[in-house]
Amino acid sequence: MKRIIPLMTLLALLTLSGYGADTKQVLALYRDGDYLQACKSGLSAYYAGSREAHFAAMVGMACAKSDMINPLGDLQRPLVTTPSLRSTATFFATLQLAKRLLYQHFVDGLEIKGFTLPKYDHILSIVYDHVSRGDYTTMEHGEMLIVDGQRNIIVSLSRGTPPRVLVDEYEAGQRIRRHWYK
Repeated sequence: MKRIIPLMTLLALLTLSGYGADTKQVLALYRDGDYLQACKSGLSAYYAGSREAHFAAMVGMACAKSDMINPLGDLQRPLVTTPSLRSTATFFATLQLAKRLLYQHFVDGLEIKGFTLPKYDHILSIVYDHVSRGDYTTMEHGEMLIVDGQRNIIVSLSRGTPPRVLVDEYEAGQRIRRHWYK
């Protein structure tokens, strides 16, 4: 027991001394559109003890916008007190499930046709929706071509170990963004 108290004191001092990310700084990063840094700094603050539900929701949205899907499981835990927060938690859970099912579909051949999830405007949700409806074309080397409005989405597997699911978005023939998930 004597060892625990000094360790807890040290953690409290580090948090109070600014070692954990400042929640106002995370909010500023989010407002400036620096979602990756808002996610990383917000996760540091969250794990250091900033567990307020609205803060967790903001950090989770920053993580979702920067394709950091894995932390969403932790961030959805405090999102239970209002319908809006519960809806945000469902969004996080849906992205995690879509990521996992798409990975298993592409790597292990799991059939997901007909298995629907809630639809959102996140690229994982869009890809999952098209694949689960069979709304894609298989290309020459096994890639999937999804036509979604004005953009084309090409989904493929990387050759590394473990493989990654690569999602490339194209507009007017130019790749505008690459997402990868494992």
